[in-house]
Amino acid sequence: SKDHFSSKNNYPSNNKIWISSGGSSGTPKSILLSHEEVLKNCEIHGKGYVHCGIQPNDLVATFGLPNVLTSEFTVILALLHTHAGILPIGDVSNPENVIKLLEKFKPSVLLVMPSDFLPVANTLLLYNKRLEFVNLFIFGGEPLRNSDKEKFMQALSDQTQFRSVFQSSDCGSIGYQ
Repeated sequence: SKDHFSSKNNYPSNNKIWISSGGSSGTPKSILLSHEEVLKNCEIHGKGYVHCGIQPNDLVATFGLPNVLTSEFTVILALLHTHAGILPIGDVSNPENVIKLLEKFKPSVLLVMPSDFLPVANTLLLYNKRLEFVNLFIFGGEPLRNSDKEKFMQALSDQTQFRSVFQSSDCGSIGYQ
């Protein structure tokens, strides 16, 4: 009912979005943003993706699923500002299925947290496969350890470039700087 969202019930107004972000500390913090703030942050976040090298002719495979209070949904909104194609992979719990999707659609860019790609890279190496069509690996949200990068380089093209981005659309303007 309409009364469900009224302020007398201590619910936020309909033009607000609650999200949680861990930031560099990894400790979740809840944030209440207006729709306008989210959209502006996504626009600025998208500029960060462009500066990482995403171009309109790219197909970007993005990993991760929206979950309770996560800002993961904003990655798609930010990618819209690159004008690139978007391949939302989402769930990475079955690396074999992820590899089949990647081989079918052949994205030129992977936008993924290293820990989400690690099982995929391990499976590629197990089957002696490489994703030769990937030119750009963009990560954020966590550091890329040297040992993982070496493994990823074995699973990707020799020409793949690695770039990082401040992966947080809740404060895109800060991350962009």
